[in-house]
Order: sequence, then C-alpha cells, then structure tokens
Amino acid sequence: MPRLTAEQAEELVQVLSATLSEDNIAVYLGLATGDNLYNEYVGQGCPKNKILRALVQSLDEQGTLILFLRVVYKRRPHNDDVLSYLSQHFPGSEAPPTEGPILDVQKGGVRVENASKNAAAPGLQRYVRKDLGDVDMLDWIARGQQIARRVCRIERDRNALGTGFLVGANLVLTNWHVIRHALPANNTDDLACRFDFAVNPGGGTQNGEEIDVTPSGIITFKPCSVAELTPKPDEPPPQPGELDYALLRLSKPAGSDRGWFDLTRDGTKLLPGAPLLIAQHPAAAPLKLAMDTEAIIGEKFSGLRLRYRTNTDHGSSGSPCLGMNWSLVALHHLGDPALGTPVFNQGIPISLIRDSIKAAGHGDLLLPPP
Repeated sequence: MPRLTAEQAEELVQVLSATLSEDNIAVYLGLATGDNLYNEYVGQGCPKNKILRALVQSLDEQGTLILFLRVVYKRRPHNDDVLSYLSQHFPGSEAPPTEGPILDVQKGGVRVENASKNAAAPGLQRYVRKDLGDVDMLDWIARGQQIARRVCRIERDRNALGTGFLVGANLVLTNWHVIRHALPANNTDDLACRFDFAVNPGGGTQNGEEIDVTPSGIITFKPCSVAELTPKPDEPPPQPGELDYALLRLSKPAGSDRGWFDLTRDGTKLLPGAPLLIAQHPAAAPLKLAMDTEAIIGEKFSGLRLRYRTNTDHGSSGSPCLGMNWSLVALHHLGDPALGTPVFNQGIPISLIRDSIKAAGHGDLLLPPP
C-alpha cells in the first residue's frame, strides 16, 4: 500500500475518530499487530484525534496500517459509512485480519514466552530511543568534515596546551585556563593555533596549518572558579562570571574556507540522556571525535555548567561539544577529578559565553560579514 498524503491521513483520522473510542484504538492495535505497542506509538493523555494522527503515521511508516484497518472493518460490521470508506479507499481492508507467517521467537536457543508470533508486527524493528533518531549518512559525514576544519590545537612554542575552535574568520575560542600563562600581560607571542592536525584516510598524520595568535591577541576572557582548579571543583560552586573562556585573535583569517561556529545563534539545549559529540585533541593527539549516544547528565549550578559522559583527556580543554546534528552546545573545560572511576565531564553552555562576549562590548566581532 503506498504511503498516505497528509490530506489522506487526516481524512482517515476523521473517519476513525467518528467510530472508535480510545479503548477501541488500544485493543484493535493489539489485535492487529500482535503486540502492545500503543504507548510506544502514541503515549498517554492525548486527545483522541491526536492519538489517531500519531497512530496512523506510525503504522503507515511501518507498512502495517492495513492490518489495523482490517480489524476496524471486522469489528464495525454495522457502520456502513466506515465500511464503505475503507473498501473504497483501502482495498484489502475488507479481507479478514491475518497474522501472517507464524514466528517462533527464541533467545539463546530457548523459546521466548509471550513473544508476538506475528511476522508483520512492528515490534521487530522500533525506534527504541526516539530522541536519537538517525542521520543522512553522506550529508552527516560531509558536515562533520567541515566541522573538523574549524577545530585547532592550541600550542605554546609548538607544545600542545589544549583545543580551540573558530567562532569568526580570525577568532578562536578556548578555555581561559589553557592560555592563562599569557595573562595578565596579554603576552601571546608564543601562542599559535594548529588546524588540520589529523590522521588522513591513508593512515598517515598531516601536520596541518599553524597560525600565530596576533600580539596581545586575547580579546576578552573569564576565568573558571578557584575550586575548578582543585580536586573539589564544586566547593564552592562557580559564580555567574566564572565561565572559563578566552577569545583569541589570529594573525590572519583561517575561516575563509573553513567556516566557523556562529555564536549569534542560541546554543542547542539537550535533555538528559541525549547524545553528545566532542571534537578534540586529547593528550596532544591528532584530531579525534569522541561520542556517547546517552551522554547528557544534566545542567548544574542553575545552568552555569553542563555535565555529560562523553570521553575526554588532558588536552581536550577548549573543545566544542556538539549535538548529533553538529550544533554547538558547550565549551568543554573540566573532567571529574575524583579518585577512582570518574563519573562526569563538564562544559560551559555556549549561550552564556556568547552573552558574556557581548556584555564585554565585543558582540560585533561575532556578527557575520555584511
């Protein structure tokens, strides 16, 4: 059966709504598919028409809508209007409901009791985590390659200090604690940013392009909290002005063909359990991408910090934290210093850094060129 248009789906919703109660919907779905996925499809506490819209869309995507309509046809023998509509617009719905081939579901050679025997049941392929979804692979990889070219290794006399990333044609964002040796005199003569330091597809390492930070190139900064430089980073908690960032100016533009992260846009907010990617130079290594598909722990200290499980290492400070769609979420700055097994990494929400840069009078630097 071909996929429904939006108009066809809405017309079907109205027809079904006129004849089915919410209880009918749940029961008929179980009869049609052999499982109890009503809550997976539509959730609880929704108006009936909203339930039906979600259900029709889900069954249509799974290719099992006809099974549900066959049950409706059989269970509504006295509703001539509905039967006529289904016969005309969904040929085959008047056929008896069928289970299709019978399945004998086993796990480790042992039969799984109470498993659906319906081969057409959609329970065999489900979005277990709807927040994760999927991506268009080639487009996602191409965008990731663009992102990779915006990330750099921060160096002092060619010795690695941390990671940074472009937020303007000649602007790099990193952590204050990565370049704090250059303060308070703002002496950046020994600082440089190395782009494209990465392992290439052939397996070799490319040294990339080294661009110096311009003299007195720290445009603005905010320190981390004093506690965040100790083994007990939460005692006392950070204050609103303690954002651990530094905005650097390069001696020449690097973003003409690399592009840069647009800080004028609101930072993406991720819910607990959401995935998080971090592009980084851990342990001074060539560029790596760390990912965790159930990363976000949650906000801390009234939103001043974001905690997550994605792996980092020394040298990852100043890395961009990214959503699955490559959107910029936070500036990574700290890992759990506790002895034993670490349980979190931590970043600064990027919107707080953007607002701080604007409050310091440098918002114009973040605007795209006219």
